[in-house]
Amino acid sequence: MLSKLIYSHFFQIFITLICAFFCHGWIPLELKQGFLSLSLLIRESLIFMIPLLIFSSTYTAFSKMRGQAIFLIILLIACVMISNFLSVNIAGIFSYFTLLGSDNHLEILHKTQELLPLFSFKIPTFIPNYAALILSFVLALTGSKRVDQATQKLKTIVDIFFNRFFIPMLPLFIFGFVLKMIHEDAASEIFWINALGCVLMVVLLGIYLMFLFFLAVILYSKNAKAFAKTLIEPGIAAFTTMSSAAALPFSLKAAKENTNNPEVSMVTIPITANIHMIGDSICIPIIAMMILSAYHHPMPTLPAYLYFSLAFILTKFSGAGMPGGSILVMAPILESVLGFTPDMTALITIFYMLIDPLTTLGNVIGNNIFVVHFGKLYEKISR
Repeated sequence: MLSKLIYSHFFQIFITLICAFFCHGWIPLELKQGFLSLSLLIRESLIFMIPLLIFSSTYTAFSKMRGQAIFLIILLIACVMISNFLSVNIAGIFSYFTLLGSDNHLEILHKTQELLPLFSFKIPTFIPNYAALILSFVLALTGSKRVDQATQKLKTIVDIFFNRFFIPMLPLFIFGFVLKMIHEDAASEIFWINALGCVLMVVLLGIYLMFLFFLAVILYSKNAKAFAKTLIEPGIAAFTTMSSAAALPFSLKAAKENTNNPEVSMVTIPITANIHMIGDSICIPIIAMMILSAYHHPMPTLPAYLYFSLAFILTKFSGAGMPGGSILVMAPILESVLGFTPDMTALITIFYMLIDPLTTLGNVIGNNIFVVHFGKLYEKISR
């Protein structure tokens, strides 16, 4: 148990933050700049690989759907998009009215000194994220074996990059940006934003999940105690492993018990595990709004936020099933739509990594409740 904790990503990130905060005073300026340069280099390589991740993951998901009934697929994708869109906008509305008129701005922008990297360069991306998403869907419909084989090889390359390079380098990736924020007198603000953001997220996420839970209990005359009991095992697996995939066996077992149509649930749970994420849809917008407020940026206009919502739900189909995958895929959208700077992107990445157990828990519990609603809807419409 102790060895699992030591080797967990959450523990490594926590230790990284502790080391940065307590040891930054003994680190020479040139070494800090070197760490920041490495962080920026890892970030550039990540941005370069994100379109490949989106294409390989989405193509694999859509190709698996190819053999299923087209009606089930269309209805499932529509329901997932609607659910993600609703949760993203509920989080946005909640954040807007919570932060509107607040004088609790943090003085992050007033830096006494700026930490600059020793070197920096930009790796050009050859295809936008949205183009990779559309291309993966179009090619998946063709059913070409050559494309299947090529995509499988591409997915292997992407998996090697993330599992053998990026994930092991994650503490170093975070370390450089944390040193930069501490050097620029942003340390106290980081903890303050994190504390307030976590309170907002826990409250809203809990209320939203309970609403969906009791709605299923009332509409379908389910036993609340028995229903809640089936959610314990997938919830524990999700929180401790920070992986929807690790909770998948427990989710499948719960879906069989909670639905009258096990065939539909056996298709729905695996497909939606990495594309229907209520935890992400609630947490990411709230953290984003908190950081915008902290950096004295204006709240996005209604058209801008609606555009962000659409981009958000489309990006969810990338299915990045890895620690922090959602925020890494969302980073370009946060920068292009909400105006995030590299510092803000680094900050939201750190926050998301720290609350990854909470978001994964919300994703898995929300998906287990979603399959109950979807099963009933499919049953009624198919009749």
